[in-house]
Amino acid sequence: MPWEFQPIIPRLEAPLPVSTPTNITTSRRFIPTLKQVAGTSVKLYNLDVNWDAPTITENEVTNPSPWVVGYEAEVKSGENQEWNLRTYVKDTFMTFPNLAFSNYFVRVRAVTFNGSTSNWAESFAQGVSGALVFSNRSNSSLFAMDF
Repeated sequence: MPWEFQPIIPRLEAPLPVSTPTNITTSRRFIPTLKQVAGTSVKLYNLDVNWDAPTITENEVTNPSPWVVGYEAEVKSGENQEWNLRTYVKDTFMTFPNLAFSNYFVRVRAVTFNGSTSNWAESFAQGVSGALVFSNRSNSSLFAMDF
């Protein structure tokens, strides 16, 4: 008696290229220290990063891409430094904790369920005295917020 097998279901694959996250914004939050050590310790900050998920449009309706299962985010502390502090997240936000005050460059890319990735989307936060200036490399927008 010969064996009979069911046909193999075609494997789903994410469309290529994968859409890139957009609208990266960054902000920093000062981490308070005890008054006794405040004068001798380095002031540390949390760097918060937010972005918009990649989208797809079908029948004139735009929704977040169902292919994206997470994101890779990286930070570096100067334009000529190496990218480091890589982390993987499922949400569209991330906090890099305990960073000294500096100029930080951030980049984010989407990861699909089959492991393919989008191009990096880059942004950076530039610290200046009395204000925090944000700039997004993709559209060169610039604004400042006083703390």
